[in-house]
Amino acid sequence: MKQTAYLLDPETTIFRAVELPAGISFKPIYDLIGCRLIEVVRFDERHSLFADEEGLHDGLTAFTIFEGYPQPLAGKLVLVGGDGSEP
Repeated sequence: MKQTAYLLDPETTIFRAVELPAGISFKPIYDLIGCRLIEVVRFDERHSLFADEEGLHDGLTAFTIFEGYPQPLAGKLVLVGGDGSEP
């Protein structure tokens, strides 16, 4: 069963639903973000954000800032939800 996630592109300001294939793999997230290293940020009890770990160093100019996180997140973000049973 595929999982629905959400891709935020701060350059275009588009927030859209995307499907991730079944199974546990980070490759589809790497492909969506277009990066080599991902950073996982806990958004709340049920959601995690995946961001480009090197985005600030790579000179990306589009950022997302959210309350409670100490630095901007550069580039595209993928928001993934769960049922809250696992961190």
